[in-house]
Amino acid sequence: MKFDFERLNKLQVYFTSDDEDVQGFRRVLATDSSDAYMDAWLPAGHTIGYEHTFVH
Repeated sequence: MKFDFERLNKLQVYFTSDDEDVQGFRRVLATDSSDAYMDAWLPAGHTIGYEHTFVH
């Protein structure tokens, strides 16, 4: 997993369960409304700030 300070709401995740010819990093939106922890955060469309990255 990679984290980028310029894209605080997105993580780069490498899935090894993908087929070999398509394995690689995928951008995953960490503030997706379907995420199990989103009830504890701001509504969709609001960004997570620098300070929030340590709380989550």
